[in-house]
Amino acid sequence: MAADARRPVHGRFGPYSQRIDQVLDRFDPVVLADAATAVGDHDDELPLRPEEATR
Repeated sequence: MAADARRPVHGRFGPYSQRIDQVLDRFDPVVLADAATAVGDHDDELPLRPEEATR
């Protein structure tokens, strides 16, 4: 897939970013765009360590 201006390039993550691109390419771009607008900036449902939190 060619570089998509809507997705950041994650060169330092190498195979992980390549794999997520493979997964996301299976979804309709409209569905991904709608999902991206529904993402909130909260970690309440995730079992994170203090240094992993976004706040």
